[in-house]
Amino acid sequence: MSKKIYLLPGFALDPAIFNKLALTGELVFMSWLEPKQNEHLVDYAHRMIASYQIVSSPDTVLIGHSFGGMVVQTMASLVEVGTVILIASVKSAAEKPLSFKMIPVLPYHRWFSKAMVTQSVGFWGRFHGYNTPEKIAAFQEMVNNKSDYYMQWSLQQILEWEAPAFSAGLVHIHGDQDKTFFINRIKDPIIIPGGHHMLPLQKPGEVSAIIQEILKT
Repeated sequence: MSKKIYLLPGFALDPAIFNKLALTGELVFMSWLEPKQNEHLVDYAHRMIASYQIVSSPDTVLIGHSFGGMVVQTMASLVEVGTVILIASVKSAAEKPLSFKMIPVLPYHRWFSKAMVTQSVGFWGRFHGYNTPEKIAAFQEMVNNKSDYYMQWSLQQILEWEAPAFSAGLVHIHGDQDKTFFINRIKDPIIIPGGHHMLPLQKPGEVSAIIQEILKT
């Protein structure tokens, strides 16, 4: 039986981030749902599972990039899947940067907006893989399709996220030049040399080859 592969992009991104990957199997590209007011991440994950009709099966694969990786781990704690693959994400609170602990103390995320993100990407984007006008424009378009509440809610979930327990096999792919989640805090990843945070776009060949090899087992 072929694998059914669900892919969830990172914070504020669209499934287009996976367009360059070459994967075999039935691919389902998930988009972010609009969060409900004060929705708990577990309830959000339940809605994602229902929306995309994800069923328990050893042939079900969940792939998540960045924040998407956190959410698919939460989904895997609610439905039994065969494999979870993280790309440029974290698998424990300990892997998040120390700076993330300061944001809830100084709660900037409450005023976070898509305008703030899109207007400032020229400053911070080059450190996170948005290093050409084309990449910046694509990122701005994706963010502009989200609501301000989605931005604020998602950032709060990233800050508060704790790893859930699940039975699926877990694989973590990470670039050694990631400036969002630093490689020195990541435990036992498959390292892609020269890889930045936008790995699916920057190193699609290497990412695809690793995933294909994983799914053969």
